[in-house]
Amino acid sequence: MTIRTILIGALLFQYSLPAQAEARCPSAANWNLHAATAYLLADSESQVASCTSQALLALADPEATPDPTLLTRYLGFMRPDLHGLNMLTIDTVEDFCPGVKALVVAGERSLPALVDVLSANREEHERRNAVRAVKLILHRNSLSTIEFLLDAAEEAPGTAHRRLEDAARLAGAWCGDLELAECDALLDKRLTGLDTASVPGSTR
Repeated sequence: MTIRTILIGALLFQYSLPAQAEARCPSAANWNLHAATAYLLADSESQVASCTSQALLALADPEATPDPTLLTRYLGFMRPDLHGLNMLTIDTVEDFCPGVKALVVAGERSLPALVDVLSANREEHERRNAVRAVKLILHRNSLSTIEFLLDAAEEAPGTAHRRLEDAARLAGAWCGDLELAECDALLDKRLTGLDTASVPGSTR
């Protein structure tokens, strides 16, 4: 087979693939699981921020069963009417980021997709929102969040392992004052093998 034949075959295959559908924004009354999923799977360049926000909010419904992997594409998406406000915290993320809200509503079945995000080379704001989502899914329990991320790190190789450990450290940095000592002790014990909780006056 010649190189020319291979190139022609590759071109024919490329043009035989179906074009990605243009995103069409339905009316407010017609948002449902099918319409929202179809919109989010459509050509991203033809999506409009306000419609993307509506699609994600339509999926933030206990009766909806969206694909968590699809939702993780929108971890960094902020509602256009709130974009630019510098108030994104664990308490506001569901209001600001409808993709995060939909993942949290979907619950524990979102966790494997969020681990995939935190294992991959994603933007920093997406990673931070993924950690926020994990913590919200785990009922805002900081220690459970750290344990979950470190357990996931133990099963991951190489770079993914280090990224998940970094995510656990980030979760630890967000522990409240009353739980900070426990979070620090847990991180020390799991990451270094040092049980600082048993050492009076020890700090990280």
